[in-house]
Amino acid sequence: MANTQTSVPVFTAGQVLTAAQQNLINTGIPVFADSSARDAAFGGTGEKTLAEGQFAYLEDSNTTQYYDGATWQSVGVTPALTLITATSTANTGGTVTTSGGRVTVAGSSSVSLNGVFTSTSHNYLILVDTLEAAAVGPNNINLRLRAAGTDTTSSTYYAGQIYGTYTGLAGGSANNGVAQFPIVGLKTNKQQMAKIEVFSPQAATITTIHSIGVSNDAQSNYAGYQDGATQYDGFTLFMATSNFSGNITVYAYQKS
Repeated sequence: MANTQTSVPVFTAGQVLTAAQQNLINTGIPVFADSSARDAAFGGTGEKTLAEGQFAYLEDSNTTQYYDGATWQSVGVTPALTLITATSTANTGGTVTTSGGRVTVAGSSSVSLNGVFTSTSHNYLILVDTLEAAAVGPNNINLRLRAAGTDTTSSTYYAGQIYGTYTGLAGGSANNGVAQFPIVGLKTNKQQMAKIEVFSPQAATITTIHSIGVSNDAQSNYAGYQDGATQYDGFTLFMATSNFSGNITVYAYQKS
């Protein structure tokens, strides 16, 4: 394209500019073929140092972006969710690997994610997919909130459940004053999931939790809270009677 450039040059005092160099200036916001070309255009010999406030246009995605001092953001587009990468993980048995912010658990009875809740956001979304239990169940998978590498195991979790089976049965139950928050009952060799929302874990007040779980024979909906004033920065998923496998991804809801 006519406006596409591969660098953002820096000129020196007394330098004689060519017509091509003047044309780069006349394009206004620098135009690049893609993000790779954009990234390569700053910081090299004779190139401008990337700094907060820099704009760029990408031809492949037709987007105008600005650099906020840490990363490139799209103008006029505010994502509702921000992917969160755990600062560290811990597990009991099996293996845990992390790739691109996604945590994969294989054959563990528990997995802990640290550093996922911060004061930057109020509320968080945890998605757990391809869940599978190692033993014949149902085997409940549970959640405990975590601060500074330690689970809160006191009997301060409260939750009510509404469930429905695929054969038409329905019902409910209460879990009051227990040491964990129930998520979903798992079966073996099935692709099951859980969607967990955690509200205000970093506030020094109660933390509210809502989860929707889908197993191979039922759907469950839990809502409740952890009655404490701790500022939590992580969580643990665990099973008391079996091991489990699955993928865990954490997102922050943006404040505005």
